[in-house]
Formats: sequence, C-alpha cells, structure tokens
Amino acid sequence: MADGLFIDFETRSRVDLKKSGAWRYAEDASTDVFCMAYAFGNGPVDIWVEGQPLPQAIADYVMGGRKVHAWNAAFEYAIWNRICVPRLGWPALHAYQLRDTMAAAAYWGLPLSLDMAAFACGASVLKDKVGATLMRKLSKPRKDGSWWHDADPSLLPGLYAYCKQDVAAERAVADKIPELPDTEQQVWMADLQINERGVQLDMQLVSELKKFTDYEKQDLDRRMQQLTGGEVTTCNQVARILVFVQKNNPHVLSLDKEAILGALASRLTPVAREVLELRQNAAKSSTSKLEAMLNTVCRDGRVRGLIQYYGANRTGRWAGRLVQIQNLPRPTTKRVAEIIAMVLKGAGPDEVGLFLNPLDAVSSVIRGCFAAAAKCIFAQNDLSQIEARVVAWLAGQDDILRVFESGDDVYVYTAKKMGSDDRQLGKVLVLACGFGMGWSKFQDTAKTYGLLLSDDFSELAVRGWRANNQAIVTYWRLIQDACVRAIASPGSRHFVGPAGRRVQIGVSTSGKTAGHLLIKLPSGRYLVYRDATLEQGKYGPEVTYMGMNQYTRKWERLRTYGGKLVENITQAVARDVLAEATVKIETRIPGIVMSVHDELIHECLSVNGINTADTMAQIMNTPPVWAGGLPVSSDGWTGPRYRK
Repeated sequence: MADGLFIDFETRSRVDLKKSGAWRYAEDASTDVFCMAYAFGNGPVDIWVEGQPLPQAIADYVMGGRKVHAWNAAFEYAIWNRICVPRLGWPALHAYQLRDTMAAAAYWGLPLSLDMAAFACGASVLKDKVGATLMRKLSKPRKDGSWWHDADPSLLPGLYAYCKQDVAAERAVADKIPELPDTEQQVWMADLQINERGVQLDMQLVSELKKFTDYEKQDLDRRMQQLTGGEVTTCNQVARILVFVQKNNPHVLSLDKEAILGALASRLTPVAREVLELRQNAAKSSTSKLEAMLNTVCRDGRVRGLIQYYGANRTGRWAGRLVQIQNLPRPTTKRVAEIIAMVLKGAGPDEVGLFLNPLDAVSSVIRGCFAAAAKCIFAQNDLSQIEARVVAWLAGQDDILRVFESGDDVYVYTAKKMGSDDRQLGKVLVLACGFGMGWSKFQDTAKTYGLLLSDDFSELAVRGWRANNQAIVTYWRLIQDACVRAIASPGSRHFVGPAGRRVQIGVSTSGKTAGHLLIKLPSGRYLVYRDATLEQGKYGPEVTYMGMNQYTRKWERLRTYGGKLVENITQAVARDVLAEATVKIETRIPGIVMSVHDELIHECLSVNGINTADTMAQIMNTPPVWAGGLPVSSDGWTGPRYRK
C-alpha cells in the first residue's frame, strides 16, 4: 500500500466543470466544497464536511510537505488552493507533494476513468455508480437556481458515503499498481506547471471572431432551409441532412468529415453537393473552439488545463483538453496577420468576405487568439520529423539516418529512391509507410495530401518503399516475433534493435506487473500491454491484450501486430525525447505555456526572447543521453501570437 494521505473532494457550482475545466471552475464565486474524504495510508476513510474546521492532523501533515494522493490530482490541487486556502484558511498544498494515482494508472496501462480502472485491475473496491448519479445531481443547481441539498438535506449523507468510497477505490487501484517512476513524476510535475501557468487569450479577437461564426452560421442555415424546402432547418441536423441527401444519392452513408470528403469527390446531384458543402462549412471546428475559449478563460485572461499527461494511453503522448489545441485548423491563407488586424479594427464578415470565406478566415486566424501577455513574446520550437528519425534510428536504417545527419531533405531523398521528383509523394511515403500500412490505406492517406494515385501506382509505391527500407520492414517482424516469444515464455527477456537503442521485451511473472507484456524503451520507460496472451490468427499467433477500445470506449481484449507495435514504440520514444526536453526547459527557464504535438511554446519577456529561443533550440537539438546517434533537430520562431 502506498503511503501518504489520500483525498477526494465533492463540489458544487453554477459553472459546468466539463466545459470550464478545473481552473476556471475553482475560481468561480459560485463554486463551493461539500466535503473531502481522506485516509492516511491504510487507515480508515474519514470525511471532512463543509462548516467543520480542517482536522489538525491533515493541516500538520500538509504543512510538513508530505505526499498527498488523489485521482486526477490537478483538480484537488486547484480546489484546495483556489477555494480552501483563501476562503477557509487551509495551509497551501504544494505541487511537489502531489501524487496522481490516475497518472500512475495510465502509465501502467489502465484507463483514465477511476470507475473503469478499478474494474480493469480487479481492485477490491469499485466506484459507487449509484452515488455517482447523486453526485451529478447535487453538483449543479436546480432549474430555479436553488440547490438540491438546501431543499433536501437528507441527500448529503449519500454524497458523503460516495466521496468516501471514491477514496477507497482510488487507494485500492494504487494497491494494484506500482507508483509512477521518479522520471515520470518529473514529467507529470512539468505538465502540472504548464497547465497551471496557462496561456493568454486575446479576448477581443475571440469575441469578434465569435460574431463572425454566429453571422455566417445564420446565413448557412437560411440557405440549408431554402435548398431542402424546409426539410432541414439548420446545418447541425445531421440525421435530417443524411436522409435528404440519400434520396437521390444512396451511396452517401455517413456525414463524418472523411465521408463528406469522399462524397464530394463522387458523383452527386447539384443540390446534394451544395447541401454537403454547407454542412462541411458549418462543421468547422473553429466554432466550437471559440465557444470553449469563452467557457474556460479565467479572470486573468488565461486559459488553463489544455493538455493531458498520458492522454494517449498506449504511448504516453499528451492529449488536448477543453480547446483541443492538438487539432487546431491549418490556415488556408497567408494573410493571417492582415485578417487579425482587420478584425481588431472592427472589420465585419462582409468586409473580410470580399477575399476569404468568413468561416475560413476564422479557421485561419484562430491560432492567433493565443497571444503572449503584455511585454512578452512566444518562443516556439518544434522537433522536426521526429517519428521518421526515431523509427530509422530504432531499426538501424542507416541511409535514412545519414540523410537526417547531413541536413538533406528526407522527402526528396525518398521520392528520388522511387524514381520521382515529387517531394509530396516522398513526404506521404515517409509519413505513411513506416508502420506497415498497406497500399489501399496509403492511397487514402495520399488523398489527404492532395495526391490522387491509382491502385497500381499505390501498390507499386508501397512495395518500392519497403524494398528501399529493409531494416525498418525487418524491425516490424523482429518486434512481432519477440512479443510472441515473450508471451509464450513468461519471464524470458528479448532484445530487439542495434546496440545502444535496443528495446527489451518480456512478460512479468511477479509483483504488481505479473502477466503484463512490458516493452522497456531506451529511455527506461515501459509500455504496458495488460494481461497479454496469444491467439491463433490467419497468419499465425497474434498478440492480444486488455485495453481501452477507442471506438467502443470499453475495456476489452484488443489485437496488435508488428507494424502497430513499432508505431507504438516509435511514438513513445519520440514522446520521451519531447518529455525530457520539456523537463529541462521547465527546470532552466520556466515558462512553457503550450505543448502541441512535437512543439513547445514558451512565453518570455520580449527582452529575453532571443536568449530563450536559443536555449530551447540548444536543448531540443541535443539528443538525450539514452538516445546516442539519434539525429534530432528542431525549428522555431518568436512572435506575439501563436501561429503555424
């Protein structure tokens, strides 16, 4: 059993936590704390309730700087320091004291949900699902604005019991898994610092762009109603739109983003084509992102909690939250700065629309809503083609490594190896083929880059890439075979890859990791495939494990294979390179405000901008000590607004 203090809060607010995020939620005047369940180590679970003094044992413990555990500890941290400290006089809780059981669970291959994690690991205590319904009810006001517990105080004991069981369930999960390794605790700490710091929003620009989207969506809805004769009244009525389109275009089966792109590339009736184009325009993600910005911005104009540690559960990469900065739209114009200036001077949709569709304009400039604070600038640095570098390094594809080391263009090199001068073809080959992609999916991927390739050419291109990258292709098989042998012989260890960059593969036979397939990366971090086993497949033994199905959102048995395993390993190693750079930068020059894919964005005083950019580049251009021979490189810029 992990030592320390385990805590869990139950709160209420007129603010929607899911929409606002923990930091905006915790600073709202309407947010209050019902109770805090707590337990010291393996002791009994007790409860502090609103109106009582904080138990002296807790106050002394926290002031002593000792460890405090919580599930999604950033929430407890925000509530404690933004509500309990200023309003109730509690001692401050410091970030270094926190231990996030959710982070440890994610590292060891469990879901981010306490309910599902407890079930998945066979914890002795599960989350109270009936109590969860009561919690959701009490956390929000009634329709008349009053609070449920004021009208019926008898509901509160049920909430207290639910809160206590959450602590018991969290502690039971902690008892089933090892703690987060020290190196990963440092990464988690950097993540917390970045999320707490937040990033400034230009709220004038956000508000003006929101007017653009409202204006344009009204116009799109009017046109949709006109085209469909009133059968569809808004562009958001997806089911009605599909029914209307299918009347004369039965081959259209869905209205998700990829399906609409495919349909527009096919034969359609003129009306159906325009209807789909209207839906496509109205569904631009920039609209929801502006709403998210308005919902999450804190009193100081900053938005917090934008990234999730270990959000990509299989590889440990960060995921986006709230505004979802990981999928900000790409600009469709080079006149971004000009449009922003026009909008801030009062230009409306009609004026901007003279040279660019207003919704396209919003999508193009939305990154600029993230703006450095007064007297500050952003220093940005982005790891260049990191996954292509990592997979070549892991597999020992020496010719590709030499291209990167020399600074030559790997996309041009790849295209020439295929007898082509088309850099875009080389780019798609490099980005798509490293993990076993077949020719049909390669063909579909090429379409997203504007390349329309025939079946024969796509098959030839994939076959040619594989012939030119034999070390990588062989690596897929070596990883697959090592995993099969490891599962067939638990306790055995198998090493794959050239010296200095090997991964270690084995199935643990003892302790809290028993039965799980562990892939030890060059960094020392583990990828965890829980309860791994072999099943007979069409081409021989297949590796299966228990994990979260990203489509069904259920905990179930999943299948994997050599190419997919190599993709996981590659993305994980690339993540470790970025994670180590993040920790080093936060240690030497704290100030990172965003982490987006392979880039870091730092906010610094304008007078320090060049020095900060140089320090970031020096750190990100130097491979970690465990990655000798990996030719890392980065590009960057400085400026007042976030940009592509």
